[in-house]
Amino acid sequence: MKLVRKTLLGLTALAVVIGLASCKMGAGDGDTDGNKWDLTMTIDTTDPNNPMEEGKTFRRFWEQISASEKVAGIKTTITIDPSKCTYVAGKAFVTGLIFDLNEGTAEKTVDFNLIGINPVMNNGKPAYYIERYEGVSSDKKKSGDTSEDAIGTAVDPLPTMSWVNCTTGMYSIDDAGIISIPVTITQENKTYKIKLGDVEITGKTYTSNRTEHLWTDSKTNTEYLVGGIACYGNAGVGNKIVANYKSDKESVIGKLEAEEIEE
Repeated sequence: MKLVRKTLLGLTALAVVIGLASCKMGAGDGDTDGNKWDLTMTIDTTDPNNPMEEGKTFRRFWEQISASEKVAGIKTTITIDPSKCTYVAGKAFVTGLIFDLNEGTAEKTVDFNLIGINPVMNNGKPAYYIERYEGVSSDKKKSGDTSEDAIGTAVDPLPTMSWVNCTTGMYSIDDAGIISIPVTITQENKTYKIKLGDVEITGKTYTSNRTEHLWTDSKTNTEYLVGGIACYGNAGVGNKIVANYKSDKESVIGKLEAEEIEE
């Protein structure tokens, strides 16, 4: 009986985990492969079996790295191997990391902060922007092929999008041209702090107007803003983006994975 009970319990736990995994938020036209610690995102406008809609300019895609919406901080390294990508000069080529992702106040919408990275904008070197969006559609079919310049309208506390050139220390490029950008998100007094590489982004605050999304660390009695973490990409016509996201388990503040049943 005990064996049967454990088996049934195991199946129940598996069903719960699968159910939670299937609840990951995301939208647009792209694919992911791997797991929450080592994920590869692909957005391809060059696939003849999946052509872009005629007259559209961009193909966007975003998807949660895990179903958890209780992440307060994390370190994720975004790596782009140009040999796996296709780049047409002057066309969009953006990868990014979404954080503080939560359901919006309107049905089928989400709010989030986004770090966008173009690995070749600055004379073959990376540039970045950081924005907050609210009320973005979470309909699975949205955010895909479009001619809209942005995924939504940027809102306070972050300004309208502007690209900033990455400086030395924010990224590395190896002899094969592979670009790596470590993105570190932490918090202080419920305000997000962001580092690219070993350089802290200063002069702005990154927070949330949705302060009901809170989590308290029982060990330190510290209260944090929390939300989901997601990959993001925007490919212009003729471009193929392949970006790898490696997250450091030890860096996670909060929870990156769904809780499982314990006997």
